[in-house]
Amino acid sequence: PCFGIKQPAEHALILHGVDLVRTSEDNICVIADRTQAPSGAGYALENRTVMSRVFPDLFRQSQVQRLATFFQTLRVKLNNLSPDDHLPNIVVLTPGSSSESYFEHAYLASYFGYSLVHGRGLTVRNGCVWMKSLSGLSRVGVILGRVDDFYCDPAELKSDSYLGVPGLLEVIRGGKIVLANPLGSGILESPLFLKYLPVISQALLGEQLLLPSVKTWWANDPVDRDYMLTNLSSLLIKLVYQKKGQKNILGSQLSAAQLIELREKIRQTPLKYVAQAVIAPSHVPTWQ
Repeated sequence: PCFGIKQPAEHALILHGVDLVRTSEDNICVIADRTQAPSGAGYALENRTVMSRVFPDLFRQSQVQRLATFFQTLRVKLNNLSPDDHLPNIVVLTPGSSSESYFEHAYLASYFGYSLVHGRGLTVRNGCVWMKSLSGLSRVGVILGRVDDFYCDPAELKSDSYLGVPGLLEVIRGGKIVLANPLGSGILESPLFLKYLPVISQALLGEQLLLPSVKTWWANDPVDRDYMLTNLSSLLIKLVYQKKGQKNILGSQLSAAQLIELREKIRQTPLKYVAQAVIAPSHVPTWQ
């Protein structure tokens, strides 16, 4: 349903979160990408606000780089995404207070001065999306989405979803509203892409990755599959496209019988499985 949707911007991916780990060799390594509804920016901002008040001298002496530029740039970017020339009505679409990152949704909406809305607070009429309020309906130009793609439109995606807006996809196709990040961008979270990022970077940018990715193998590649099957007990096994509730498999925690069963699954459906090296993270001394 999301195929062919165009974003009125040079770059369709507005927000991108990266999971990093510092290794025992004191290097920084990328272990995952978050592109569907990446969280963390609001928590970083709140953390800075608290730290600057609790330890103002320490904060100043450490010459901490300010985060304001990031949020100013994000605000300008969201304004420029509007399909109309006038300043858009921007809303933050949240799954609600039951979400583990609801604090951030509310915090960012308050910081930017945007309306925080649930799917039931929006409606589609006359080919546009409108926000319901006590004063009536107001047209929405840009949605900062905090809801996973699958739940955004019960008319075309997950039919029993109460988190989305029926008809939203049709309005997006018509260019009457912009959703950031765009529906379908969650495909980039697949660990499969980490295997090919070095080659992609060379092909598109002519340079090596500034941050290395965790070593990744794909079972559909015969050489990679042989390595995976031989070293299964020391690898982290992931699905190429992971559904909600599915967990990664740490080979070292499996019994001999479970390893045999997993090897057979990989042989039968190699397209589905990716393996990654298990990284030993560094330790940071702390004082309490």
